[in-house]
Amino acid sequence: MDSTFKNNNAISVGLHSDHQPFMLRGIPTGTGRGGKLPNNAGMYYHSNKDDFSLVDKAGLTQTIRVGAAYLYILANAEELPAKKLADNELVDFLNKAGLKEPLQISGEWRWGN
Repeated sequence: MDSTFKNNNAISVGLHSDHQPFMLRGIPTGTGRGGKLPNNAGMYYHSNKDDFSLVDKAGLTQTIRVGAAYLYILANAEELPAKKLADNELVDFLNKAGLKEPLQISGEWRWGN
């Protein structure tokens, strides 16, 4: 690992990520956050102006290292650290995270009122 990179761990939940469809089915998810995107890439992220030349090589290398270590730990764990949530558990989780209203507005709340 490159010790010059700041690595933070946090337990949180949010929307508008590639993992959202899994989360909305109760499947445990995880994501890496590297902070501000380098090379002024933030304004082009996931747009038609996004280009491989905007990738920060050192950041990408560190992301791969951390991801590989994470997968190695999970693959060798006696049991997974989280289980799939039942619908009632998922509703409680989303309510506690304050996500019911945003999901209702976007039409992704599938549990009625």
